[in-house]
Amino acid sequence: MDHVTGSALELGTDRYRPTPAMIEQVRALDGHCRGPGCTADARRCDIDHHTAWPEGATVVGNLGPLDRRRHHRPKTAGLTSCQAVGEPSQRGLRWRTLTGRDYVTYPKSWTEAQRDPGAPSPGEEPPNEPREDPPPF
Repeated sequence: MDHVTGSALELGTDRYRPTPAMIEQVRALDGHCRGPGCTADARRCDIDHHTAWPEGATVVGNLGPLDRRRHHRPKTAGLTSCQAVGEPSQRGLRWRTLTGRDYVTYPKSWTEAQRDPGAPSPGEEPPNEPREDPPPF
């Protein structure tokens, strides 16, 4: 971990298979399958390159957990594709189906349970609520 920014250091290798440390880091960062709408635990998923190797490097930023049956095999067969979007720290993935539908997925939010249910999400504006001024008398 970078002691200044608090972000995870980028692990990588020049080989196809990620190292055990890389696999552990990817599963810890993402928490669940990165396929659209999937909540399969990352520990039960395959670790896959977002951009196929060797075009895509074997680095943590290009790896993610995918449920083998629902997302890894269809992606490998060319039925879906994905690419990184947004800031690297957000680890967003844009998925595209053969019909042209797009979905964006993000890693599990490990801090979600700490937020006040009524509070806006980070970066979201608070709602404009009517003021409760007393009526004029």
